[in-house]
Amino acid sequence: MSEKIIQFNEDVVKQQVGTLVRESVEATLNKLLGAEQSWKIP
Repeated sequence: MSEKIIQFNEDVVKQQVGTLVRESVEATLNKLLGAEQSWKIP
């Protein structure tokens, strides 16, 4: 029976997670800024 071995390149995983988080935060902030512009200020 053969064993399956999984290896991760930690630096690549960290970079990809960092990119995903940055893009998610940017999208959220852009949506908030868009919503803020549509508010009516008295």
